[in-house]
Amino acid sequence: MGNVVYTKVSPFDNQNHIVMKNLMVISTLFTTGSAIGEATHATSSVDNASVKVTDGGKLNINATDDYGNPATNATVTVTGQGTGNAKLASSFATPDAITVTNGTASVPLVDHTAENVALTFSVVDNTYKDAVDIQTGSASENFLPGLTGNIQVTNSQKL
Repeated sequence: MGNVVYTKVSPFDNQNHIVMKNLMVISTLFTTGSAIGEATHATSSVDNASVKVTDGGKLNINATDDYGNPATNATVTVTGQGTGNAKLASSFATPDAITVTNGTASVPLVDHTAENVALTFSVVDNTYKDAVDIQTGSASENFLPGLTGNIQVTNSQKL
């Protein structure tokens, strides 16, 4: 985004001599928007605000340009900080960045501790790498205790 000034000056006659009479100057000042598909806006949502540790969660990212069109060449990175030992599935992936496809990216979340996890994400446009093309945001996911897997009860005494 930036300011662009266009100036049209017509000071020449038909022999390319400068003529000072009837000089016309037109100036226009306007601010341009992003390129089509440039990731300049990002929003997030979680599928469920609270999930069981046995189920996992999902962080959804939407990235658009200034006109609401989906971002076309961007990546998302996500970090999480929990009260315990939070693990994000995306942190085990290679590469760590997830590609935005048609303006969206879904990041699976896995945590084996019942806790609230604060999530931070960043969306980076890979075509135009300037300050306006790095969008950040946050969300949270509450991981609840899951169901017990197997319980085996044995009685050492006969009844």
